Amino acid sequence: MIPGNRNAFILVFLLILVIMPAMADISTIPDQGTVFIGEEGLDISACGVSQGDTIGWWGNGGPYTSEPSDTVTISDPASFYIAPVLFAEKTGPWYSYPDKKLVIYVKEPQLAVRIMDTTSDFDATGKWVPTGQTIGFRLENNLYDLKNRPGVTGAPVDISIVSPDGLEYSSVSGNRLDAIPVDGSPYETGGIWNTYGEEAGYYSVQAKCTANHMDENNQKAGAAQSETVRVQIQSVNPLIKDFSKPEETVKISGDNEKLTERTPTQQSVTPVEDSVTTNPTQPVPEKTVNNTDNSPNNTTGTISSSPPVNQDNKTTNTSTELASLEKTEPITQTQGPAPAPTATSPGFSFLLAFCGITMACLIFLWKT
Repeated sequence: MIPGNRNAFILVFLLILVIMPAMADISTIPDQGTVFIGEEGLDISACGVSQGDTIGWWGNGGPYTSEPSDTVTISDPASFYIAPVLFAEKTGPWYSYPDKKLVIYVKEPQLAVRIMDTTSDFDATGKWVPTGQTIGFRLENNLYDLKNRPGVTGAPVDISIVSPDGLEYSSVSGNRLDAIPVDGSPYETGGIWNTYGEEAGYYSVQAKCTANHMDENNQKAGAAQSETVRVQIQSVNPLIKDFSKPEETVKISGDNEKLTERTPTQQSVTPVEDSVTTNPTQPVPEKTVNNTDNSPNNTTGTISSSPPVNQDNKTTNTSTELASLEKTEPITQTQGPAPAPTATSPGFSFLLAFCGITMACLIFLWKT
C-alpha cells in the first residue's frame, strides 16, 4: 500500500469513529432497554423480536403464571409505538411470548419543573423573585434513562417560559431553552436567566420531553409534560403595601342620582327613601298637608296624595319635604285638663310668697 493512501485510509477511519456516535438515533432501543409510554417510531429489532411476534405482560412480578395478563403483537419492530391505549397502567417488563424472554421495560414518564432563585439559593416556585436576581430550573424526572441508548447523552427537554403579556421565550440571557440534555434527577440547569430589566408580573414555566414525540402522544400532566408553575418577578415585595398611592374611591348614588365619592375608610351614606318611619305614639304625617283655613288655630286640613308644586311648577325633592314636615305642627291636637301647679311653675311660687306675707302680718298683729 502506498504510504500516502495509508494515511488517507487512517484519516477516513478516524472520521468514521468520530461521526458514528453523532449519527446514533434516540429511537434505537438496545436489548432489554427502557421505553416510555408515548414514544413512537422505536426500533426494537435489537431486542430479539421480529414482525408478527407477540410480547406479553405478566405484571411487575414476572412471568410466573401460565398466561400473561395482556399481549401485544409486533407489526413492525423497526417502527414500534408505545401507545398509551395499549400500555397505560401496564408498566414494567414485557416478555416474548410464549418463550418468556425479556424484550423491553416500559415506564410511565415523570417530569416536574421547579423554579430556583440561584442568587439567594431558594426554591421560588409559586413565590416572588426580586427583579435582577438570577433564576435557574430544577427538573425532577425519570427520563434520564434515555441516556442509556447508543449515542444519547440525556433526555431532550424543552423549557417554556411565558411572560405576563403572553410572549413565549425561546432563550433567556443568551441560553437556549430547547433540547436540554437531562442525564439525571434532579437535574439543575444552574443560573441561566438574569431577570434584570424583565417586565414585572407573573411568568409561567413548563417543561416537556420531546423524545420521539412523547410529549404529543402522552399529554397527561406530570408525564412527558410537567405541570405549569409560576413565579412573580418585580422589584417590590408584594407583601409590602405601597401607601404612596391613594386609596380607591367608592361612588354611591342617592335618590337624586347625584354621585358622591368617599374612601373605603369613611362612613357609608344611606340613600333617603320615600317612606318615613315615625314614632308609634305620634300621628304619621303624609308627604304634604294643605290647610283649608288661613287661621293659625285651625289644625285640621285635607291631605293631598300628590306632592306640592312650587311657583316654577317643579316637584320638590323628597328630602326637602321631610325637612319641612319635621317643622310643621301636628295635624290634630287633643285639648286635655289644665295641669296642676308644680313646684317649678310660676303660680306655685306666687302662692308661697302670698302665704309667707300673710303669716308675717298675723304674727305682727298678735304681738302688738
